[in-house]
Amino acid sequence: MATSYRDPKKPLWLLPALIPAIVATGPVAQLMGQDHAAWYVLPFLVLFVLVPILEWLIGDDTSNPPEAAVPDLEPWLQA
Repeated sequence: MATSYRDPKKPLWLLPALIPAIVATGPVAQLMGQDHAAWYVLPFLVLFVLVPILEWLIGDDTSNPPEAAVPDLEPWLQA
């Protein structure tokens, strides 16, 4: 019997795709005519200060799927 499970954080799965965009802010700002040094410091502040602080504030993920739903989430492991 399959257990229905819906991941409540599924919309957040695309957030790691923003990391290349954050890294590219400095060079893109340079190409757009911005010459302030803050555009080059911003990616480092976001990735090495803001993200760790957010991880610390949010804490551990306690919303793991129930054991009965795991086989449906990993169909490639079934023979």
